[in-house]
Amino acid sequence: GRGGIIVSFHQEVGGIEVFRDEIKVLMNRDHELIALSGFIRGAPAARGRTLRFDLTAPEALLRAMEDYLSPKTSGLDPRDFQAKGEKPGGYESFEANRRSLEGFGITMSEPARAKRILFDLPEGLEPAFYLELSLGALDTEDADCYAWVISALDGRILMRHNLTASDSFSYRVWAESTGLRMPLDGPQGS
Repeated sequence: GRGGIIVSFHQEVGGIEVFRDEIKVLMNRDHELIALSGFIRGAPAARGRTLRFDLTAPEALLRAMEDYLSPKTSGLDPRDFQAKGEKPGGYESFEANRRSLEGFGITMSEPARAKRILFDLPEGLEPAFYLELSLGALDTEDADCYAWVISALDGRILMRHNLTASDSFSYRVWAESTGLRMPLDGPQGS
């Protein structure tokens, strides 16, 4: 190729990825440094807590579903999430029991993804699960896609992020009235 080379460095402790700790290095074709972006904190093991995962991935998925459906979540159980195998990037795939979700008027449009991570908190690294769920109403093909980070120690929600982007924009374009009809800089012309 002729473009720049980008190398990503991720941090792991005990073979578990530290969530969002990453540095990207941009180099030219001669491997000379052009730019750096990102951040990795130093000595995470010294600040870290125990790497014990008290919750399982299905229990973390249940906690995310409770947050999504809140307050109407009675009737869901961790056994409603069945492992369907490993996916690229260290993820594990889970499908939900359809009947259990239909009782809440929702469905999963695709299997959930779960990954063991370490989440950086001021008091140290906390074992957690990064989860992605795509959930929608039974009567529509639309889905809400969310990511959660759930503590593997006590089930606290450490992060929730809406992965669905749907924006609409309204704007006017002024253009030449003849010829190529090229856009103008504004209503005043070019």
